[in-house]
Amino acid sequence: GMTWVTDLLAKFQAADAVYDYHSGIALSEKISTLQGLVNRYDALPAANQTAVLVAVWNEGTDYSRSQATTEALDAALTVQEGIIAGEIQTALNAVNTATTKQVMIAAIEGNAGVLGLDVGEGSDYAKLVNYPSETNSRHWSVGVDLINEGNKPEGGYDLDSLKPIFDAIVATRNATQASMDHVNNAESAEALGMTWVTDLLAKFQAADAVYDYHSGIALSEKISTLQGLVNRYDALPGANQTAVLTAVWNNGEDYARSQATTDALDAALTVQEDLIGEVSEQGLNIQMATINAEEPLGAEDETENYEATADETVKKELNEEEITEETAVDTDGAQAEGDEEVVEETDNVEGTSEENQEIPVVEEEDNEDVNADVEVESGGEEDAA
Repeated sequence: GMTWVTDLLAKFQAADAVYDYHSGIALSEKISTLQGLVNRYDALPAANQTAVLVAVWNEGTDYSRSQATTEALDAALTVQEGIIAGEIQTALNAVNTATTKQVMIAAIEGNAGVLGLDVGEGSDYAKLVNYPSETNSRHWSVGVDLINEGNKPEGGYDLDSLKPIFDAIVATRNATQASMDHVNNAESAEALGMTWVTDLLAKFQAADAVYDYHSGIALSEKISTLQGLVNRYDALPGANQTAVLTAVWNNGEDYARSQATTDALDAALTVQEDLIGEVSEQGLNIQMATINAEEPLGAEDETENYEATADETVKKELNEEEITEETAVDTDGAQAEGDEEVVEETDNVEGTSEENQEIPVVEEEDNEDVNADVEVESGGEEDAA
């Protein structure tokens, strides 16, 4: 075991609070050395840890000094780290030279321990199923994304880049699997809902911060497509949304791929959008028909209306002139009968208003003669009658 190291480390740490040097070496340095040995040991795979302890034990050979034991530990760690470095390089070479998904997955699964990848029982990788078949499993889908040149760092994968990309790809593949399973396991269109799309969209958005391509398609494009589907669904009335989900549910028929579910959603949305478009067009035609039934006056009708109005205006003016002329005749007749001497005459006998006609004024000194003449003329008229 390693207690002989950790116990000694704890003692040096306690001593450092009291004094500073041990065998001429600063206690702080002794503490740093021992802590480094523990860390290196902990970083090794279990098999390499065992190899280190076997080397230090050295078939039970005794050591004469404590310092010799820690030096032996350092040497054994170096050997195993060298072995591991070679193994890591070999494993990385296998990963970086893989050109098919099958070869890539073989490199990953065969070197998972060396590469620090979790593919064992209970891991997220193990949750991926051999579906639709073992020869085309979701594990191999991980291989598809790993061999994509758009996902590889410049110069190929190393330990620092491989693990985060591998983990993110596995998480995304689990999300697509869960999305499809949600659709396939829904017992009704109402139970289907849209979380299988929105959850997948969120996973793609998270993955886009780590790698770039999913099944050969840019994650940015996948995100845009899913967001577009969500937006189109949200824009529909409630009844049309229900019709879309009913079409995708498809009486509970299972889908073989996650892509097939989103393709079905796209097709169902298009059907409902076309129906709404047809209804809108029919409504517009009805509206136009109603407008045409209430057609306003055309240019010809407006002309006829204008001419009719003009005729009425002319007739009105003629009637007013006739009235004026009759008034003028009556006035003239009275003047003739009275043989009156007019002092002032009207300036405008054609005026239509009595206010514009001046009443003739007779001189008072001629009244008697005028009256006499009138009587004579009146008698003559009677005799003639």
